[in-house]
Amino acid sequence: MIKRILFFVMCCVIAGTSVRADAVRLVFTTQPQTVVPHTLSGPLTVQMQNGSGTAESNTETFDLSFVSTSQRGKFVSSSGKTISKTMSKGTANRTLYYADDTMGVYTLTVTATGRTTKQSFSATQRITISSTTPPVQQTPIVRATTPVVKTIKKGVDAHPTVSHIVSPVTIPISTTSVSDVSSGAILSPAITSVATVYEGKSETSLFESLLNWPDKLWKWIRTIL
Repeated sequence: MIKRILFFVMCCVIAGTSVRADAVRLVFTTQPQTVVPHTLSGPLTVQMQNGSGTAESNTETFDLSFVSTSQRGKFVSSSGKTISKTMSKGTANRTLYYADDTMGVYTLTVTATGRTTKQSFSATQRITISSTTPPVQQTPIVRATTPVVKTIKKGVDAHPTVSHIVSPVTIPISTTSVSDVSSGAILSPAITSVATVYEGKSETSLFESLLNWPDKLWKWIRTIL
């Protein structure tokens, strides 16, 4: 009889120790958030973890309590309705949402208490209620950083006897600069692409004029006939 009692006591001790050795802490796995007043936060997830820092499913059902240092804060579901205050056996995560109409920085505390072992675990995280959310960091857009110069010979005869070219004229084509997308500030001076235009005329030699004389004469005769 005594052996049976001792065996029963040892089983209870071993069972109790195994329950306590599973989940050792409750933590927030989501990052702190900044939320606009009267607006639902993003998901806030708490997780049961073992000593190695990995998720550990509950071996019993836990009752949850939610506390905020703001008297106006509310813990709700994704639809904005009242949230269930239990974490079921066999689960490790619980997701909730938060809403507040008073600006400030507050501390959220979630406490889980086992129904059988009465063990309690708590996790805390700060949340900011502000009328403006932090700006999204954007990488400045960098465009061309060197001028582009094009040379266009306009009105110049391709004949090899061309000898006269007047002074070149520079015409702006386009202007580019480096600016910050978020602020619109100019990060570097504007850079102008230009085209250099040459205007000229051709000169025909006396020898070429003599070669072209028969053709011109024939054209003249056809006009008078």
